[in-house]
Amino acid sequence: MLVEGDDEIWFSLCGSTQELHSRYRRGTNLETILDNAAAVRQMCRVDCAKCIVFQYNCDDLLKTEAFKKIAS
Repeated sequence: MLVEGDDEIWFSLCGSTQELHSRYRRGTNLETILDNAAAVRQMCRVDCAKCIVFQYNCDDLLKTEAFKKIAS
């Protein structure tokens, strides 16, 4: 994969567990997304993470160690 200049790669996560993530990201695998994000971080700088807070995931996204690990 070649990432240049102003290219952006976005990874969408809706929770720190597959169960939470699957509520809106149906048919995707959280572990695969995290592995791909880690691979991209090996190749280029990641500037920020963006999370959309829903009622079902607000406690997970804001308070759990699992999500802090994902976001870091």
